[in-house]
Amino acid sequence: MDPNLWYEVTLFGGAVTWTVLFIAFTLIYLFLRYKTSYAKNKRVKLFKKFLIVSLISLLIGYMLVTGIREVTAIPRPCIPCDSAYIGCNEYCTPDFSFPSGHTVIAFIVTTSLVLVARSRKLVPLYILAALVGISRVFLGVHYMGDVIAGASLGTAVSLIVWRLLKSHLKM
Repeated sequence: MDPNLWYEVTLFGGAVTWTVLFIAFTLIYLFLRYKTSYAKNKRVKLFKKFLIVSLISLLIGYMLVTGIREVTAIPRPCIPCDSAYIGCNEYCTPDFSFPSGHTVIAFIVTTSLVLVARSRKLVPLYILAALVGISRVFLGVHYMGDVIAGASLGTAVSLIVWRLLKSHLKM
């Protein structure tokens, strides 16, 4: 399969992608919140809950991924192109591999959305989150174990944050 297609899929789990999206989401929420006709809208309230749960989960997930990577220090299955090696991987970064941060992000966002919206119709979004993880393996920058750990960690973090905030946010 074309590596460029997998690269496009992997962007759905990228920190830069979600930083830009969450800035846009926050601006949209602020606009809707202060428009009197939308302030009491159920969807605007769900949007706010999603922003809170996912942002807190993403911050915790980032700290956990960084800590786990430093403790485990598992090298990536690729060679970054910053070396003089001919067979380097252009998608490879020089940091550690375990767990997959892109997969953690994809599963945090998906789980947060599914939990806050309380809609089984959104469960198929887990296919997209899984594709992000699979793209990391196909790009040669992670082992399958990294992806499985990332999916588990992302889902668990969102579940815990949602349960802790559930009564506070009246979900």
